[in-house]
Amino acid sequence: MSSNGQLFKILVYWFGSIQALHFGVLIRAAFIYQAQHIIIFPAPPPVDGWSEQAMFFLLALGITDSLLIVLSLIFVYGFLTGKIWYPLIGFCASGASIVTALVFALGTIPAGAWQAHPFSYAVITLIFLPFLLLFGQLYKMSSVHKKNINN
Repeated sequence: MSSNGQLFKILVYWFGSIQALHFGVLIRAAFIYQAQHIIIFPAPPPVDGWSEQAMFFLLALGITDSLLIVLSLIFVYGFLTGKIWYPLIGFCASGASIVTALVFALGTIPAGAWQAHPFSYAVITLIFLPFLLLFGQLYKMSSVHKKNINN
């Protein structure tokens, strides 16, 4: 297997592992929210806590992420079993995951959460950065990329 193939395989395993862990974290957060009506993990709040509007934003994002995680795990399954459709599903899942990460940042940075907990948010960012590499690899495999090269 080439180094690019090996890198791709590592990125797929990373993506699947992080998304499965992410799902567990979201389930834990849902239980905490159900019991205490607070969101403290995985998104530590700003100094004054999350506003009610921010809480609904984070809950909606958590639900969206949960659906994307299912799609992500379908992609990993397709990769592991050699399904022909895995690049398209992976392209969609990784791209959508990047978009929700950007939306997460756009909602939590202005609230002051990153300033209050810089280490926590730096770790979250570093964990998800390899998704960008995976997305780039999947883009290169996609028909969109091939169509742009041929025109």
